[in-house]
Amino acid sequence: GFHLTSLSLHLLAAALLFYLARDTLAGPRLPAAVRQLAIGLAAAIAMVWAVHPLTTQAVTYIYQRIELLASLCMLTCLLATNRVWHPTEQTDRLLGWKLLALAAACLAMLSKETAVVLPLLVLLQGWLLTERPAVALRQQGRFLLLLAGSWLVLFAVLLAQRQHYAEIEKAVHPPLAYLLTQAGVIVHYLRLVVWPSGQCLDYDWPLADSPLTVWWQGPLVVAGVVATASGLWRRQVWAFPAAGFFLVLAPTSSLVPVADIANEHRMYLPLACLLGLTIPAGWWLMVSRTGDGSQQATRRLFAVAIFGVTAVLGGITHNRNTVYASRWAMWTDVLAKRPENPRAHWFTGLMLAEQGQTDEALAHAGRATRLDPFVRAYQQLGQIFSDAGDRASWERACREGRATLTALGKAAAPPTLDLGVGQATALFELGRATEARRLLDELLPEIQQHLPADHGVRFAARLLSLRLQLAAGQPALADARRLLDDAATALGPAHTTTLAAETALAVSLAATGEDAEAEARLRSVLASQQQKPANLPATDAAATTLAGFLKSRDRWPAVGQLWQQLAEDRCQQLGVG
Repeated sequence: GFHLTSLSLHLLAAALLFYLARDTLAGPRLPAAVRQLAIGLAAAIAMVWAVHPLTTQAVTYIYQRIELLASLCMLTCLLATNRVWHPTEQTDRLLGWKLLALAAACLAMLSKETAVVLPLLVLLQGWLLTERPAVALRQQGRFLLLLAGSWLVLFAVLLAQRQHYAEIEKAVHPPLAYLLTQAGVIVHYLRLVVWPSGQCLDYDWPLADSPLTVWWQGPLVVAGVVATASGLWRRQVWAFPAAGFFLVLAPTSSLVPVADIANEHRMYLPLACLLGLTIPAGWWLMVSRTGDGSQQATRRLFAVAIFGVTAVLGGITHNRNTVYASRWAMWTDVLAKRPENPRAHWFTGLMLAEQGQTDEALAHAGRATRLDPFVRAYQQLGQIFSDAGDRASWERACREGRATLTALGKAAAPPTLDLGVGQATALFELGRATEARRLLDELLPEIQQHLPADHGVRFAARLLSLRLQLAAGQPALADARRLLDDAATALGPAHTTTLAAETALAVSLAATGEDAEAEARLRSVLASQQQKPANLPATDAAATTLAGFLKSRDRWPAVGQLWQQLAEDRCQQLGVG
């Protein structure tokens, strides 16, 4: 369903591109040879774009639905504004196109931040494609102001979701170095347009450390920008798709650093701009060389070339789509093409851990961490082993992770302390409480010195300390209540650590004979875990704890009822009768 929806959106976008290209190429400022074949050229542009392998990341990689939606809305807006610039309908129809353009612009801003350039594209559309631009811009001045008002929608989104944008808080890369790097990235994009070989989901593109790194790509991109600026100044029609290419890439390929330096989905709409420039230009050059006398033969030759290119690109796209068939295919492809990519090692390690290949998983986690100490490879491996009940591998992952980070000079870093508490917890659950207490006592001074009071690792350490007290026969009710209150305030009532603290409080209550509150809290934890359908191991653990309490009170009918209800819920979640 997800893929079918994305494919449908892509085909709809291709249809809109066809209509936009047809209307644009039939405009009064285009050469006669282009206007006469506007429909055929528009079909060629839409057809090649629809099957080009450079669109696979936007269409097949589900997360990039945002790219699809933003591009679809931008194409809708440009198609509607093209009708505004070249009105042929009655006034009420013209009003309808304006309303459609405004709605599409707002939806584009809600879809993805790169739509910020849309009002500028509309302005260039009026400047370059109308015969009397000054008159057209003056007549549509109020409409253009309303269209620019869509920026307020984007501003509101950025303001409301500020915490989700790391780039807003501080530059993730030095801006000038990022700009230099984008010269090489843009040339790579252009190479993929012509020769789509070596595509990669996650490039982990290195940052340029000097202008010499892009000694030939930089001048090439600058020459393209200068030529486009010159075309804009002289109002040459080819400058519209050329400017569209640079403008749509600008939010991610200029001075504003984005975490991922290169991503193929960013070429989804710029690719349409390039095809809108090169295919009509290719046709015009063919016609200008052959003359009118052989135009019919030229058309046939051009059609054969387009269909041939489409067939080849379609085959490459089909092969490229196989990479997205599974996580394993996707990340092993990245690893083969970018062996120094930390995320490729990280996610390959996670998949190997899920298959029970502990040694191989830890080897990839170590490689990922040495390449980038900020990845959470060891922590996530530990979580996988913990959920699978393999506490020995969990303890090993935490131990090796601490050793790796310590060797990198990160002994007191939060991830290292997190792994330390994880190792101590795994030791406790392995029945090695003395070792767990010794390790926790070793960690506590570092945790208290380097982490704030509301940090998750401090709560995890307090929780383990409480569990050790309970195991030693010390209920510690006051400590348990204090921990639960603090965790609920700092982390939220549904956080994993908060629920674990509530479980520990319930165990303390049961140990002191307060069965009614203990049972109520255990059932509350189970209900909270059941609200997280993907968290099945935690739900099972909560149910097991509750069942253990009921068994200790000889309430066997309640135990049977609990497991029956849990089984029915699980069958419903998994779609099993």
